[in-house]
Order: sequence, then structure tokens, then C-alpha cells
Amino acid sequence: MLFYWMIWIKLGWDDAQSFSVCEIDLWCFLGISILINQGFKINLINFSITLIFLILLVLRNMIGSADRDVLMIMLLTHSIHDWLMIVFLSSLLALIHVIIKKKKVVPFLFFMCLGHFLNFCLKTL
Repeated sequence: MLFYWMIWIKLGWDDAQSFSVCEIDLWCFLGISILINQGFKINLINFSITLIFLILLVLRNMIGSADRDVLMIMLLTHSIHDWLMIVFLSSLLALIHVIIKKKKVVPFLFFMCLGHFLNFCLKTL
């Protein structure tokens, strides 16, 4: 679990600093996520619709390709309820950041890291 949170922090930090992440970090995140969560928790219809929607967002430059990759990895390894809660918390935190800082570009992986941590804390309470 320590490596899982370490890779989350590294992904978030890299995205916050340079708006890019290394591909090897994404592969490590996929491998660690599958090992930690013991396989796939997937509904093929939800996965397909979400994948098409995220690809369209990347093509319109609304999200980055690393954001899409991390969201798909999380959809593979988490339940849809957890995934939606993480995306909701991340979006809420990013929206607060945009309102306060008045920025147009947001390092969304950083906020996904925070949203995942908040979701983890809320589940353990």
C-alpha cells in the first residue's frame, strides 16, 4: 500500500510541477493498482462508454492523456461508486482551485490524488 500512495504522490507532484508525467510511472501505477486491488472490477458497458467519453475529452484538449489513463486504470480497479466519488471530490477541489487562483489550466492528477486520499479517509471512518 505504501508504494501505491508513493506513486500517487509522484504522479500528482509531477503533474502539478510540469503538467506532464512519465509513461513508466503510469505503467507502475497500473501494476501496483492491479496487485493492491486483486484484479479487475469492471462492467464492460460502463468501461466502454467512459472510454469513448474520455477519448473525446482528450481530442478536444479538455483533459490530458495522462488524466485519461489514470481515470481508466482507476475504473478498472475500483468500483464504479468509488470511482465516481473520487472524480467528484477531485472535480470539487479543482473547481475551488480555479475559483481562487483564476487559472484556466489545472493539474488534474494532483487533484485526483487528493480526491483519492479523501475518499480513502472517508471510507475508513
